[in-house]
Amino acid sequence: MRLRALIPILVLLLVGCATIPTSGPVESLPVTVPPRGIEIAPEPPQPGISPGRLIDGFLQAMADPEADYAVARQYLTKEAGTAWDPSVGARIYEGAVTGDGRSFSLKGTRTGALDASGRFTAANAAIAVDLNVVEEDGEWRIAHVPDGVLVSRFMFERYYSHATVYFLGAAGDLVIPDIIHVPEPLLTPARIVQSQIDGPSTAIAGVVRNALPKGVTLGGSGATVDQNGTAVVSLRNLPDSMSEELRRQLGAQLLWSLTAIPRVRGLRVIDDGVPLELPGQDAEGVLELASQQGYQVLSRAATPDLFGVRDGVAGRVGMAGSFVAMGSDGVRVSEVAASLDVALVAFIDENRRVVLIGPLGGQLTQVVPDLLEIRDAQFASGQLWVLGDDPLGRPRLLRIDSQGGGTFVDTGALPGRIERFAIAQTGTRAAFVVRVGGEPQLVTATLGAASGPAVVGSWPLLLMDESAEELHGITDISWSSETELAVLAGAAEAPSVYLAEMDGSAVEHLGPIAVVPTQVTALPRMGGDAVVIRSAGGEVLRYEARTRWSPLDLTLSQVNYPG
Repeated sequence: MRLRALIPILVLLLVGCATIPTSGPVESLPVTVPPRGIEIAPEPPQPGISPGRLIDGFLQAMADPEADYAVARQYLTKEAGTAWDPSVGARIYEGAVTGDGRSFSLKGTRTGALDASGRFTAANAAIAVDLNVVEEDGEWRIAHVPDGVLVSRFMFERYYSHATVYFLGAAGDLVIPDIIHVPEPLLTPARIVQSQIDGPSTAIAGVVRNALPKGVTLGGSGATVDQNGTAVVSLRNLPDSMSEELRRQLGAQLLWSLTAIPRVRGLRVIDDGVPLELPGQDAEGVLELASQQGYQVLSRAATPDLFGVRDGVAGRVGMAGSFVAMGSDGVRVSEVAASLDVALVAFIDENRRVVLIGPLGGQLTQVVPDLLEIRDAQFASGQLWVLGDDPLGRPRLLRIDSQGGGTFVDTGALPGRIERFAIAQTGTRAAFVVRVGGEPQLVTATLGAASGPAVVGSWPLLLMDESAEELHGITDISWSSETELAVLAGAAEAPSVYLAEMDGSAVEHLGPIAVVPTQVTALPRMGGDAVVIRSAGGEVLRYEARTRWSPLDLTLSQVNYPG
C-alpha cells in the first residue's frame, strides 16, 4: 500500500466538532478535530482544567509517543501514571465520548488492534472504555486507564507509519515481507532493527528464517543513517565466527528492512565496536542496496504488458491496447498466464482439462492432471498454480513446475471450499476466497513444504472500507504488491475494486467503475497500482492513478498480468 502523507498533527479524532461539557445529562461528547496540515503538539494539563477538558487533552496527548508518552501521563493521577503501560499495544476505533461531569466513557467500534510489536489485527467489535476523574492535589486527574493506547481510525490511517520489514525464506535466497505499524516519530533505524531482533510475526514464523541469531541486541551506538543514506547498525552478541553465507544473508535482511526508512541506500554493521565484513560491500565497507536486488522477488518484473484470451487465442496486450497473438501449439485456450519475468508461459485448453507450460516462444509441455474445470492459472516462485475439481467435484490446488511435474497442495487447513486463490510471488503466502456457511470469506494463509506443499496456517481477513463498513461478497483477488491485494467485493449488482493490505490495516476503494467487473488481475510490483478488470461481456478497463479506469479498445474472455 502506498504510504499516506504523514502529517505531524498529534491529535485524536473522534467525531464532530464540539468540546466536552463537564456537567448535565449524559450525551455524546466528540473531540475537536483540527484540519489537516496544522501542526499541533499536545500540552500538559493547565492549572484549573475542567474534567471535560482533561479527558479531551488526554485523548489528544495519547497521540504523542515521545518520552514514553510523558505528556499523556500528566493527565493521570500519580498512581495511574506510574501503572499505565502504553507499550502493550493499541486499540484502533471509531467512536465518541459520553460523560456527566466526572464519569466519562469512550464508546464506538473497535476496527483493529496493534500488539506490542506493532502488528495489526483487523476487528469489527464494540468498544467501551471508562475514563473517570478524581481530584488530586486540588486538580482533576484521570484515576485509571487500561494499558495500551487508544487510537482513532482517522489518526491511525494518517499518522502511523506502515513499515515493511523482511526475513529470509527457507532457502535463504529471498526476503519475505512482514508488516509493522508505529507512530511516525518512532519510525527510526533502531526501531526497524529491533523488529528484526524481535523476530517475524506468528503468521510466517514457521516458514522463514531470521538472519539475526537469538541473543543479538542493539549495541551502544544503536542504529543511525548518515548523510549519504548509509545505515550504520551497531550489534552485540553476534557469533564469534559467522560464515560468508550467513554474513551475506544478515546484510540482505537488515538492508532490505531498513529501506522502511526512505533515505536508506546502504548498510554498515558494527559488531561489538568492530566493523563486520559483509560480502559484496564496496571499498568503503558499505553494502549498497543496488547490489541486493536479487533478494527481492518483485525486482524480477519484466513488463507491464497484460496477457489475455480472445476467441480462443492467447495474446499479449501492450500499454497502447494492441493485441498480439501468441503460439499455443495450435490449441484453443481458455486462459493464459506468464511468470513475473515472462520467461515462462502457460495455457489452459478451452475444455479446461489440459495445461501447456514452457518457455516463452519455446517448446511447450502438455500436462493432463486428473482434474475438471482447471482455472485461475497464475505463476509464483517460478511455478504455475491452478485450481481444478477432482472427479468428486472437490476443488484441488495443483502446483506445476517448469518441466510439467505436478504436485497437489494440501489445503486441509482452510476453513471452507476454495472458490478463488492468489499466491504471493515469494510462494510463502496466499489469499483464498473460501465458501463458509454459504458465504464467501477471505482468508490469508501461509504455505509450507516440510513434507510437500501445504497450507500450514490460515486466518480470516476482515476488510473495512473508508466508511468503516465491512466488505462482503468477495469474488476475486490478485496480489498487487508484496503486501497488498486487489479485491473484487460488494453486492452482486454492484461489485467494486479495492486495494487492501494483507493484514487489513488499510483499504482503498478504486471506484467508481462504469462496468460490472467479474475478474480482477494486478501486476505484483513495488508500490502496486497496476490493476485491470474485466466484465462478463469481456470489456477490459485498466486502472491509472491519474485517469482512474480507462477502457481498452478490445474484448477479452480472460485477462492476466505476469506473475
